[in-house]
Amino acid sequence: MHTNERDSDIDVGCTWSVDEPQIKASDIFAFFQESFTPAKYFSIDRVFRNETLDATHLAEFHQIEGLVADRGLTLGHLMGLIQEFFKKLGQSLPNG
Repeated sequence: MHTNERDSDIDVGCTWSVDEPQIKASDIFAFFQESFTPAKYFSIDRVFRNETLDATHLAEFHQIEGLVADRGLTLGHLMGLIQEFFKKLGQSLPNG
């Protein structure tokens, strides 16, 4: 979260620096205490790794990342979300 020319970045009133982080966890906590909106963000992207190829590892693969933010969420909510995700892909998890 930093000021940048990209529209997707969030401006929290500080400048970004490679040398020293400008935002502390306490800053983020305080920011979301003032204006918090539950949100879900997911990304499915092709990822490239700079490693030697072998029979079981290619230079690229797909990776899924996600962030769910809301008050009162528990590990049970995360487990249910993951089970639902795989169910919609036509897969099932053990004990699910």
